[in-house]
Amino acid sequence: MEVSPIKIKRRIKRNPKKEIATFIVLLIVVIIAFVFSVRYIVTKDEPLNKAAHVKTRSLLFTLRMKKTHYNLGEPIQLILEVRNIGSKPVVVKFNESLEYDFLVQRETDLLFMRIPASLWRYSANRAIQPGRHTITLQPQETKAYKGIWDQKDSGGRQVKAGLYIITGTINLAGKSTELQMRGKMGDR
Repeated sequence: MEVSPIKIKRRIKRNPKKEIATFIVLLIVVIIAFVFSVRYIVTKDEPLNKAAHVKTRSLLFTLRMKKTHYNLGEPIQLILEVRNIGSKPVVVKFNESLEYDFLVQRETDLLFMRIPASLWRYSANRAIQPGRHTITLQPQETKAYKGIWDQKDSGGRQVKAGLYIITGTINLAGKSTELQMRGKMGDR
């Protein structure tokens, strides 16, 4: 006589709430991994831009560097220009003696955001006097402002390779004009 095995069916209780929660956690992990990998691929070799431009009706503002690549520790020559692109003279008004400024910030990745931290400001050790004054730019005339950043922070320490933002500002009366260049400087 043969004995047939007894089959026991075990019913597994499913918990839909737990399954949904697990799915959501896994989805979030996958999205975070995707975002970080895309940001790394896009920014790992992003060089510092050589120039930035802003155009108004009759003025063209340009922020640029002398060269496209600087080694760590090499002084960076910054040039901020205002050009009259119109056919008539343009009067540019200022409220203070400092007509322009440069700011350097280092970008640090924090999850989904880049947080800028100020490192150096051109005007930090310069006396700024109030005083309204104007300059007149003839058609096609350019006024150039220059500054040199020695790649040191405000405390005199050499900066490291990484992502940077260089901002040039023309301090016009009533409204300043800002231009930015951003990208990688030095080896990571």
